[in-house]
Amino acid sequence: MLNLRIGKPNYRAPKMRTPDLTVPRLEPEEAQANREFEEWQALHGNGTKPEFIVWKYLVNQKHLREDVDFVFQSSRFGGRRVFGGVVIDFYIPSRNMVWRVQGERFHMLLVADRMDDAVEKFQLEGYGYTVIDLWVNDLLSRPRYVLDLAWSGQEVQNIGAR
Repeated sequence: MLNLRIGKPNYRAPKMRTPDLTVPRLEPEEAQANREFEEWQALHGNGTKPEFIVWKYLVNQKHLREDVDFVFQSSRFGGRRVFGGVVIDFYIPSRNMVWRVQGERFHMLLVADRMDDAVEKFQLEGYGYTVIDLWVNDLLSRPRYVLDLAWSGQEVQNIGAR
């Protein structure tokens, strides 16, 4: 004979968790870094986070002074107003070094962009500068390693660059 129980079922549906819709709070270090970036950006126009990372390294780690020991957004050879002119992201005169912050989107996507960058690098090296390309993905994931290498005159090769 079957034993059928009448009444409450034995199965209980799991309680549904309501999603947490609160905005996550930033850790104090993150909030401070965001404030520093916003203050820097207010002074430097439309500078990017990767450029800020490089600027902060030069100022805090290498104790350089902007417009004295290095120039941010230097319009060497006429800048964008003169055909063949370039805007250098970071120029360090004492080391005769040029650092270019390169984003994959604007410097790797099209063949024409890669060619323009190669010509610009060749031009700058022809004037005797050591040209270091700093890739955004590297600056965001391992800034100290990339910048210490750059300071020594070496660069991390972007996998998509060749």
